[in-house]
Amino acid sequence: MEQKEGLIKLFLEQLKTKDDEYVTALKKQNDDIDMLIASMKFQFSQMRTDYADQLSNIEKAFYDEREQILQRNEREIESLFREHRTLEEHYQQRRAEDEENYAKQLEDLRSKDAND
Repeated sequence: MEQKEGLIKLFLEQLKTKDDEYVTALKKQNDDIDMLIASMKFQFSQMRTDYADQLSNIEKAFYDEREQILQRNEREIESLFREHRTLEEHYQQRRAEDEENYAKQLEDLRSKDAND
């Protein structure tokens, strides 16, 4: 009987030891999961910050490119207007010269007709 009680006591001690080991393992697993969650939160926060920085850089590059295109288009429009003004001035000058020539020719014809 003492042997049985000793054996029962031994089993109970082993059971208690295993229960304590199981509780310790569960606590460690819980701590590991908490650390993993904290690490994932940090990584997510870091990744979000990195993506925000990248987006900001992309937006800046887009606005810079847009500004360059607008400036280039503005210069091109100004150049086209200058060219148009120059052509218009040449046309008006040529027209004035033609009118002067026609007036002179008309005067010459009138003089010639008057002399004849």
